Amino acid sequence: MTKVDFKGKELDLSTALPLKLKDWKALEKRGVTFKQFDTEMITSLSIIAYYVMSKADATITQEDVDDLELNDPALQAVLKSIQGGQAVDRPI
Repeated sequence: MTKVDFKGKELDLSTALPLKLKDWKALEKRGVTFKQFDTEMITSLSIIAYYVMSKADATITQEDVDDLELNDPALQAVLKSIQGGQAVDRPI
């Protein structure tokens, strides 16, 4: 299970990941495609990180995410989880 500490809260990313087709469709409407994510465009990273983190905790704002540094452990954990670099336990 991947948990991320963010703004004094522990976010359980297993509630938001793995991303499904409906998630990618929602992200596409926000201007992010899987291909863009692979090239690590900053705007795409910001949008997708916010999308995942706000699915795990609805109080997270885009501004909260945009305030992170690129090497922030919370951001890195989210991105690694999306890319499959870190396994997220799935509930049975």
